[in-house]
Amino acid sequence: MIYLRRSGDHARMQVRDALCHVLHDGMIVENGPSHKVIANPQHFYTRLLIDAS
Repeated sequence: MIYLRRSGDHARMQVRDALCHVLHDGMIVENGPSHKVIANPQHFYTRLLIDAS
């Protein structure tokens, strides 16, 4: 089962989700504990999404 969710509310995502997966062009480009991905994004697309929110 695959469940995709788009969220602009990163604070809520951190509380609700243990893991975060960032998809770009149909591929997972970054994943891990949501608080770590949001606090220290490694991929340019993750940074772009966080900066845009």
